[in-house]
Amino acid sequence: MRQFLTDAGITVSKYSLLEKSEKWQEKYAAFRLVVDIKDKDKVFDDVMWPSGVAVRDWVFSSSKHG
Repeated sequence: MRQFLTDAGITVSKYSLLEKSEKWQEKYAAFRLVVDIKDKDKVFDDVMWPSGVAVRDWVFSSSKHG
């Protein structure tokens, strides 16, 4: 994942594979990516991702990160 994004010109500060907590998640992989703010628009460009990839903003709960 990091190499794919680096090759696309996106600076990745941090990434991690998310744990699978539900049975339906076993056939998928989900990652949390931290990228430079200047690369946000690139990350959300559907053209760069293979078919079937979904990208969304990471949402923090205010009770955990306040």
